[in-house]
Amino acid sequence: MSISNSYIRAGIVCAVIFVGCVFRMFQKYGADWSSRHSALIMAILGFGLFISSLLVGTFSRRSEKPWPWWKVGIASFGCLLAVLCLMRLMQELQDRFHLR
Repeated sequence: MSISNSYIRAGIVCAVIFVGCVFRMFQKYGADWSSRHSALIMAILGFGLFISSLLVGTFSRRSEKPWPWWKVGIASFGCLLAVLCLMRLMQELQDRFHLR
């Protein structure tokens, strides 16, 4: 089965990353955190992966042929880290300049 749509490929890779992160998070911190903390972290991670899949899908679509799965995976993980760092930076700027 060949999936040629770049957005679907990026979405599948991001879904696998999400499941892996959530599984590891519950495995490591399951009893220590409340459901509110877990829901907040899953929402932040889900938003980051959604933006990441849109970025990777767009970049992959612009190439002549679909990117291989390994390239989509590396790009998705890199974009996720960049998006999460950008979200953290925005939070720090809000706290520093009292923009709330």
